[in-house]
Amino acid sequence: MFQTTEYKELKGDYVLVDVRSPLEYKENTIPGAVNIPLFNDEERALVGTIYKQESTEKAKKIGMEIVSKKLPSIYDEFLKLEKKHKKIVLFCARGGMRSGSLVALLSSLGMRVEKIKGGYKSYRGYVLEELPKLNEQVKYIVLHGNTGVGKTEILKN
Repeated sequence: MFQTTEYKELKGDYVLVDVRSPLEYKENTIPGAVNIPLFNDEERALVGTIYKQESTEKAKKIGMEIVSKKLPSIYDEFLKLEKKHKKIVLFCARGGMRSGSLVALLSSLGMRVEKIKGGYKSYRGYVLEELPKLNEQVKYIVLHGNTGVGKTEILKN
């Protein structure tokens, strides 16, 4: 069985891999993550529509058909990462079907992979929970005034 990790527990030499579509990655990702998508944007839309409008089973089958053709090149990408890092940590939107399936496959092939429990959604929750705590330790000073009163000089000191 493969390992799942909370984002806040990640330590050491690892690389984050976002397996979501290029558009999902472009809109938001975890800083430093690389994108190795299972689906392109159109494929993701197709599978998602079938999942919602028809059936989970049909969506899974079509998803497998799409991804199976890409597995050799996806595997090559992960081999490159494995040579550079001690651990590869995958995530998708909610830590479910996409990252879980790929982690299961890659770990069965002997790769050092795990996934973030709860995916990107869990990471966002962690950030939203921790930011207020970090702000408690910061003292903010607001400088205001017209141009030419010396705000820049104060900032330089």
